[in-house]
Amino acid sequence: MEIPVGFRIDDASWVRCWRLTLTKPEDPLLGGARDFVIVADCFTLMYPELHVKLLGEVDLALSVCPEIEDYELIKSSIHRFLASGLKLKRVVSMPRPCCFQLHYASYEAYGSLQIEVEHLVAVDGGYRRIYEKPLRARTYVSFPSKYPEKGALWVREKPKRF
Repeated sequence: MEIPVGFRIDDASWVRCWRLTLTKPEDPLLGGARDFVIVADCFTLMYPELHVKLLGEVDLALSVCPEIEDYELIKSSIHRFLASGLKLKRVVSMPRPCCFQLHYASYEAYGSLQIEVEHLVAVDGGYRRIYEKPLRARTYVSFPSKYPEKGALWVREKPKRF
């Protein structure tokens, strides 16, 4: 793992990581947190530089596996954190149907497509940004009114590859 110039190992340890469905926003251990990131469990295994490259500017990282945990519980947990005043900065996942449940749960938790998530980040054999635009400016992501298959994400245009 290559560590950026000027980075101290201690810098990565200040991000607090918790399980999304086991954590409550009013927990005193989370005091002072202003924003959070939702991270798919599989992403942490596939991308060991997660703390260095993606979590440096956030106060709280919440991990969850939508394949194992109940979708409604994930959605209500995200909603609780948003209702407590925390800002969801990004959703970090693999480009897999099960992981896209996290993105869809974020949409549903906000109650509309006008949400404040900054970026969706995905890994496919190495780190790359697939979705770069803020979601409020996104035009190519759409979900069906009925959600027949949990985790399905429909894309009208092919995302740019970098």
